[in-house]
Amino acid sequence: HANRAAWARSTYFDCAERCELLLREMEKQEGKRHYATAKPDRISYNTLLQAYANSPKSTSLAKAEHLLRRMSSMKSVFLHPDRKSYNTAIVALAKHASSPSFVPPDTIDSGNKKDKNNVNSSITERAEKLLDEMIHKSKEQQHHKRCSGGRHKPTLSPNTVTYNALINAYANSFGDCTIASCPTDAAKKAHIAVERVEGILDMMERSCCSSRNDDDLNGNDDDDVCPDATTYASVIHTWIKSGAEEAPFRAEELLNFVEFSSKEEKTGERRPPRRLKSNAVLYSAVLQAWAKTSTKKGAERAEVLLERQKKLYEGSSEQDRQNCLKPTAISYNALMDAWARSGVGGIETAEKVENILTEMERMYREDGDILVKPSKRSYNAAFLAWRNSGVDEAPRRSIMLLSRMFRQYKEEKNLDLKPDTPTINAVMNVWAASPIRGSAEKCEEFLHYMEKAYKAGDISLKPNRISFNTCINAWANRESNGLGGEDDDAIVAAERANRVLNRMERWYDETRDMDMKPDIISYRTAAKAWGASKVNGSKEKARSLMQRANYLLS
Repeated sequence: HANRAAWARSTYFDCAERCELLLREMEKQEGKRHYATAKPDRISYNTLLQAYANSPKSTSLAKAEHLLRRMSSMKSVFLHPDRKSYNTAIVALAKHASSPSFVPPDTIDSGNKKDKNNVNSSITERAEKLLDEMIHKSKEQQHHKRCSGGRHKPTLSPNTVTYNALINAYANSFGDCTIASCPTDAAKKAHIAVERVEGILDMMERSCCSSRNDDDLNGNDDDDVCPDATTYASVIHTWIKSGAEEAPFRAEELLNFVEFSSKEEKTGERRPPRRLKSNAVLYSAVLQAWAKTSTKKGAERAEVLLERQKKLYEGSSEQDRQNCLKPTAISYNALMDAWARSGVGGIETAEKVENILTEMERMYREDGDILVKPSKRSYNAAFLAWRNSGVDEAPRRSIMLLSRMFRQYKEEKNLDLKPDTPTINAVMNVWAASPIRGSAEKCEEFLHYMEKAYKAGDISLKPNRISFNTCINAWANRESNGLGGEDDDAIVAAERANRVLNRMERWYDETRDMDMKPDIISYRTAAKAWGASKVNGSKEKARSLMQRANYLLS
């Protein structure tokens, strides 16, 4: 059990396969006298379910459901799924809800490809189906125990973990609609998801606050479905992804409800839901909601909320401090992101963000506060702030920040700050947006650095579509910023953009790596470079690129 549990909790690519091998070995020894103690039990199968939940492979979803069905059909009732079995299966669905590929359980070990192609139900529907099974079996258990005079709770009744996993499944069931180009299908899914998670939260609140004698939720113990801080954070996450204008207001409303409910619990004014106390996770979710508004008001509101969290922590009792209320790096990162995206721009905003980063480093080094240890995300927020500052100093400051990261990684052995692809992309983005001469050349230097490092074996610096598109955009911006100079220079800039695009196409043709496949942005940006050059034949070349794009992307 200990060996399998260790593999189940790991994030290795083949962790589930390792658990499968160990379980098969236990099943082979079943019935042998010398291996009686190695007989698999429900814990054995639940451990494998957990491994499937943690596995990054898309087939792990189908295997988890297949195993659940297999457990249900076993002769021994002691091997039938319990609450933990179903919860783990729903968690697996929630983790993989955004996966583009899904292998239905009916095709496992059947070889029936036709069945796979005919299955079109969504993962959220499968999660709902598992919930319905739990409720149905729980009622059967309850009826049986009433008839037999038993007083124990049904072991299959859904609890807080069940509903939290279901909420996460809905939150992950659609793309990020905070971006301008949110597809219509994703927007519809977002609307459905928000309505459903609000319904789940309302049901949990009513069931928890009602009398234990009420049969409000299938006759189960109300405390089992009390919403906790994770519940509210997951609902807020769904609102954030939906891109709805009211998302930050609803997020703060939920935070206030949690905070005021915990105060009412102390004064005894009313009975609030059990375990309902604000913590760093909940505050971070609300801060992120305001950061996603990309407005000055959102950044200012995030700043007020972080100060409120600090004061609440400083004035709290030792018992409440153990409730993880202390601001963490996630909260500071959200505030940095809020100011970086605020649209205010200018050197003052960029320096404000960098000062927050410096303060995080001070608290980590001098105070030993590991909870605020800066991460690559912290630095990436600072890079974004300088990118949006619009000042000539931005490229130089980005190089200084990057040097800081390298120094801490190499000299202080801080492996968490090793610059990777998103980091270098962020630095390239600063240079691509800069109006100074030589910015496009610098971008291409970074791209060459990433290509060379990746070919040398550093997979963390593998360039992707964003890397190439940023470099193409840098050459296109050189013309639109009026830095092309003479016609010869203009042709050079457009040709360099075209050359980067060709390199990108060759890489994709050779590897068929979808992360490297040019998209419509790649071709439009290269066409923009030719259009901005204003030389003879540039319009024809731009038109040719768009025709090529339509052909390749069709």
